[in-house]
Amino acid sequence: MRALRRPAACAAAAVWLALGAYPGAPAAQEESSEAGTAAAAVEEITVTARKRAESLREIPESVSALSGFELEQGQITHINDIGLQVTNLNLSSRADGNPNVTIRGVGSFGNTQGVGFYVDGTQIFVDASAEFGDMERLEVLKGPQGTLYGGSNIGGAVKFVTRRPQLGEWSGNAEAEVGGQSMTNLSATVNAPLGERAALRIFGYTKEDEGFVTAIRPERRNGRDSQLETLWPYGVPETFFGADTPNSYTKDVTERWRRHPNEREEFGFRVSFLAEFDERTRLYAAVRHNELDGGNNNWRVEDGNRLQYSRKRELTFAGRNDRETTGGLLELTRDFDLGSLTYLGALTDAEGLRTTDLDVSTEVGFDLVRPEETRVQTHELRFTSAGDGPFEWLVGAYYAKWENDWDSWATFYQTTDVLCDLFGDCGREGSLGILEPLSAADRNALPSTDDDPRLGTPVQTPSFEQETGNRLYFPFENRDRERTNKAFFATASYRVGDWEFGVGARLDRWEADTLERNHNYWVNLL
Repeated sequence: MRALRRPAACAAAAVWLALGAYPGAPAAQEESSEAGTAAAAVEEITVTARKRAESLREIPESVSALSGFELEQGQITHINDIGLQVTNLNLSSRADGNPNVTIRGVGSFGNTQGVGFYVDGTQIFVDASAEFGDMERLEVLKGPQGTLYGGSNIGGAVKFVTRRPQLGEWSGNAEAEVGGQSMTNLSATVNAPLGERAALRIFGYTKEDEGFVTAIRPERRNGRDSQLETLWPYGVPETFFGADTPNSYTKDVTERWRRHPNEREEFGFRVSFLAEFDERTRLYAAVRHNELDGGNNNWRVEDGNRLQYSRKRELTFAGRNDRETTGGLLELTRDFDLGSLTYLGALTDAEGLRTTDLDVSTEVGFDLVRPEETRVQTHELRFTSAGDGPFEWLVGAYYAKWENDWDSWATFYQTTDVLCDLFGDCGREGSLGILEPLSAADRNALPSTDDDPRLGTPVQTPSFEQETGNRLYFPFENRDRERTNKAFFATASYRVGDWEFGVGARLDRWEADTLERNHNYWVNLL
């Protein structure tokens, strides 16, 4: 039985050198029957951290792996659960549904890339925080992974490896889970053979819960009830820049007031197909789809020096994160005497809409609407050496294209002048500097004033006409972005006794183009 390798590594630019020491294995004659039994009981986990199938105990890399059995027994189905299982990993989902992750202090936050997420070897950019299931294992690669995975993985990589179809086997299972906060989780898996050399596997799930945050006081200052009115965000701008450049997003963006603003519904499925044409040729294809309707940035104003977290929210409507993602991948492998040639390609389309009640109050003040469309394609061709000899090598080429389009805006209503004190924007320090400030005399002269208990100053009661009258559309993120990446990479290693010497290099070319539609425009007054 071999002990774990202890690597010593040195890296510079795109070239790295790793040395691993392996204490010699004791002779079989000296092993007791008890030790042999214990060794046999240890589950052997095969990982693909170096883009070849290897035993987790046999690679000189810092890799943590959770087997499918561990994931199932621990009820680990979301990235929030992973961070509690792996050392030096902090992983959670943000209030807008995107993941925050750090590995050894280096990570990704929103749009900042530092740790990559992968499904069956292909990088994903939009649905890393989706629920997952029917997994073969989960791998966490710690430290820079630039040689094999590119520069966006300087902190490491998180790899989801799904269960592939099993040839000649009929099987299936179903699970149901219920709990507090109206939680209901259902999932099912079916494996079906298609002749002797092909099989199909289908996994599906649906999950919902109401969350632990509650909204209070749906009644506004003018006595109208937000539970009975589904009006905000109100209206979609026809154009920001004139008739020549209309706003491309025209769908309904209104949201309703919810007692539980972070309530969440999600469902998805994955269909995978495996075929072995002969002993040397294999094809694997998979399609995944998921839809999410969850809370988005339902914040609250800080309560001064009170540090206790509050689960109460004051909102006109519940900010939502609606996202629909469809992705597919194709893997084709051909074995030769020298090694294996593999093509791995993937395509992902995602459409999302995020809304936020920016004034964080029960009043109608200003809202944010953020439609987003993303399209990603990746292609990789690599040749991996065969055999169990001391010399191993891998060469490959990679291409990726990421396209992202935003047409987002903030809506300011005609209530903002009369509620400027309530929103903290009457020329005071920290104001947005957008609204027309009113003097104290002007404010006191307004009709229909009453005392606001939080301010101790008169605040005018907005009319329904003001609440449904747009003062201005404020362009927020209006841009079209495109990034392409082309790369060649190669690694080689040689094993001498209990030592392994490795070297690798990657040549990357990045191109980034951005069409900033706000470059000569700030606000469009109505």
